[in-house]
Amino acid sequence: MTKVFPILLLCLITSISYADRFWTANLNNWHLFLNNGVGYVTSSSLPDTCSHNRAQINFTDDNYAKAIWAYILAASKTGEELSIVLDHDQTAPADTITCIVLSANASKT
Repeated sequence: MTKVFPILLLCLITSISYADRFWTANLNNWHLFLNNGVGYVTSSSLPDTCSHNRAQINFTDDNYAKAIWAYILAASKTGEELSIVLDHDQTAPADTITCIVLSANASKT
């Protein structure tokens, strides 16, 4: 039992340290645009691991992605601050990482 506990603790800490989903801080000077059916949020304050300083909103057949798009679109029109939940593979090479928007939070400045 004394050998199992440190191994379990080590496994837990390692899995947390490579978390793929996290909230960003409020994005500076962010913009929203649509290109070939994919929505993008761009900002210079996105993490360096996001290629092209952008995160994408994947439109699928569900209404959740459309609701995120509508929410961020409304926030862009009212000039609100935005923070988003990003999902990306931290083990991929830095120039190939595509950050995906999973959720968003807008607030008045």
